[in-house]
Amino acid sequence: MNAVHACPPIPGDRAPALRSRRRRLLAWLAAGLLAAGPGLAQETQQEERLPTGKLTTEQAGRLLTTGRAAYEDGLYRLARQRLQDLIAGAPDRRRQAEGALWLARVLLAENNPQEALALLDSYGGQVRAAVLAADVALARAQAQFALRQIPETAAELAVFKEKFADESAAPSALFLLAQVQAAQGEWDAARETCALIESRHAGNPAGADAWLEVASALAATGRLDEAQAALAHVEQTWTGQVWSERAILQGIELQMSQGRPDVALERLEALVTNTNLLPETRATGYRMTAAALAAGTNYTAALDMIERGIAAATHPAQKLEGERLQADLLLRSGRVNEGATLMRSVAARMPDRSQAARIQQQLASRLGYLDKWNEAAAEYQAWLDAFDGAEGTADILAALAWSLWSAGRPGEAAPVFERAAAAEPEPARRLPLLQKTADSHFASGQFTKAKTAYAAVLSAAPAGGEMAARAQIQLAESELAMGETEAGEIRLLDLSRAKTETEFSRTATMRLGALYEERGALETAMEQYGRLIESCLEPQTCAQALLARGLIRYRMGSFQAALDDFLRIRDRFPQTRPAAQAMFMRGWCLYLLGKDAEALEVCTQFLADYPGSEFAPDVQFWLGEYAFNHGDYATAEERFCRVAADHPDSPRAPDALYWAGRTATARRAYLAANEHYNALMTRYPDQPRLAETLLAQGDVLSELGQFGAAILAFNEVIVNFPQQPQAMVAWGRKGDCQYTLGQENPARYEEALLSYRTLLDFAGAPVDLRLQAGFKIGRCLEQMGRTAAALDRYMEVVYAYLQETDSPPEGTVWFTRAAFGAAALQERAGKWKEAFGIYRRVADSSLPAAAEARDRMTRIRQEHWHLF
Repeated sequence: MNAVHACPPIPGDRAPALRSRRRRLLAWLAAGLLAAGPGLAQETQQEERLPTGKLTTEQAGRLLTTGRAAYEDGLYRLARQRLQDLIAGAPDRRRQAEGALWLARVLLAENNPQEALALLDSYGGQVRAAVLAADVALARAQAQFALRQIPETAAELAVFKEKFADESAAPSALFLLAQVQAAQGEWDAARETCALIESRHAGNPAGADAWLEVASALAATGRLDEAQAALAHVEQTWTGQVWSERAILQGIELQMSQGRPDVALERLEALVTNTNLLPETRATGYRMTAAALAAGTNYTAALDMIERGIAAATHPAQKLEGERLQADLLLRSGRVNEGATLMRSVAARMPDRSQAARIQQQLASRLGYLDKWNEAAAEYQAWLDAFDGAEGTADILAALAWSLWSAGRPGEAAPVFERAAAAEPEPARRLPLLQKTADSHFASGQFTKAKTAYAAVLSAAPAGGEMAARAQIQLAESELAMGETEAGEIRLLDLSRAKTETEFSRTATMRLGALYEERGALETAMEQYGRLIESCLEPQTCAQALLARGLIRYRMGSFQAALDDFLRIRDRFPQTRPAAQAMFMRGWCLYLLGKDAEALEVCTQFLADYPGSEFAPDVQFWLGEYAFNHGDYATAEERFCRVAADHPDSPRAPDALYWAGRTATARRAYLAANEHYNALMTRYPDQPRLAETLLAQGDVLSELGQFGAAILAFNEVIVNFPQQPQAMVAWGRKGDCQYTLGQENPARYEEALLSYRTLLDFAGAPVDLRLQAGFKIGRCLEQMGRTAAALDRYMEVVYAYLQETDSPPEGTVWFTRAAFGAAALQERAGKWKEAFGIYRRVADSSLPAAAEARDRMTRIRQEHWHLF
């Protein structure tokens, strides 16, 4: 009877598909060995008794039967116990050897080849029966192969070509020999062994599987044509059988890996539509087609293929695998909720606990890849709730911690990083987890805990290494955050004075400079930066030090010295990050040094060189300001509009729109100005210049003659900003609009009068506004025919101004206009002496209007000389 071959899986030896095939073959081997088992007892009647034998023959038989059955059912712990009992109390050497053989198979299934080999060395040498000796030799070879003892494995298997050629284990042994030869690169020998299996054991699937294994090995080493030839041999030799179909699938997979997806998809299309093939093959073909389509991001077609694959599959395991891939495709296509729900369902229905854990991990990992960090953290936590303590727990804890960290939840990440570090057996992997524990404490503001954690990392890390230096930097930052300034600075000083310059010594020096800047010790800060500038070997840090020193010099008003630092960055480190800021700071320095043309040239070039720089809005805005201040309103408006259009998220954008409106107003383009103000209030309704914007818009609407709309704008300021200075101005501007409308509707003068009186009574109103309001109240009263009241108001403005010891220049205008208005009323009333007296107050004031007042006084004296 020919038994099927087998070999235990070797971790990391082949692709998952090959490992799963080996597991199936191991099960086939068990079945074959069970069939061969009864022959072992019949091979010899000579049974060498053991002096240690405590079991009867019947008891030994029951233990062997139980151990084998438990092994077949995957109950390895029970199988191990029964077989160990058999070995310890076996009545004879043959039964002891049988127990050792089956226990070795249990150990191989548990991935413990070292112990299996030791067991076979202890008991396998006493075997006499050829069948049992062949099985022991195969088991030894399997253990050696698992331990990567390739030459020893080859030597062990050599006996199956001659001595054990007719034993039931021979096909399995030759299959393993072909694998060994492929692992050694002995391709001709491997092919000869495959052919030997087919010739000696015709019809045994070990031959087909040997060719498939050799094909995989050839493909893995880049011998693609030879791999395709091996697969073609299986496809033709085993036509109509599952191995032929597997060869087809493997060939298609190889074509995909060769970058020939079109050819592979054509073959897959023919395969999945062939109803004569096994359902397993068609289902696998659909899955492969879906994977190929998904690789090209054609998720709609891929999902359609996988649904067909699920429908074609007949085996529950195949259906589950199809649903797993379907869930992954849903996740990748953006249908996250559907995909996650299905993936959880697949994991829950997986009969194998380790596979369920792997699928749950895959779900969490995929969510993390999609930057769904909160969702990923929830799935990693679900894994821990279900599988905590299983293999891979340390990795899951670390992944959960990283997900929490990436989700911006450092306070929750810290204890999980700590658990992950405690569960991690490898010191090299444990230390970074301890570092992240400390980082998480620091990021969440738990500086005392961070200090303790960084100190632990520092003590555990190799002295002088990168991890120790990083921990020392962060330990210093923790001390500084706790107010332990002296301790933190001493630690930074120690790092900065390292004999060998490192990333961390440079970081420490820069940090010290920043600390000195913060406390105002600018000269000391510049000394720190100077140390780096003179000795630094790393361009980025040197440029940062030059920039920092240049900015201090700029703040101190040493513009030429600052310019020198910025020029050194341009000349020595043009490709570094600080180069952009240094360039526009050169423009600032040149401007303040009175070199306007050079400043404009530098800033304009900056925008060409660094259009995407974070400083571009500032430079563009300054160019707009410069043009505005020099009366070039068209250029200024263009600059301001470009800031708002190109950098809508910049803090400069609202100001830019405001000044675009002001610039348009300055060039009397009132419609354009109104559009700018509307855009500003629409895009940035919460910007701090809203009151100013409404005032400016009201002025523009007034210039356009839209006084009703202007009043609405001023009312918005009054209602929404009642306690701000803009509200006072709004009352005055509102009154002006109402006064203008009074020319057509005298009733509006009453409204204007109320607005001006409100301004006059406004608490904290400045002198010039009160004088203006008083004058305009008088003007309204005059228009309403209430000349006596108007005269009183005008004169109140005159007297109020004359009583001010430090009246602002704006107040002069309203004093003059009020005085002339009052004098005009007196002239119209024929009260020449009274008018003369009012003009004299202006003439005595030494104001610009004094000359005109004296002229009017002269005219009155000449025309009415008899009154003087």
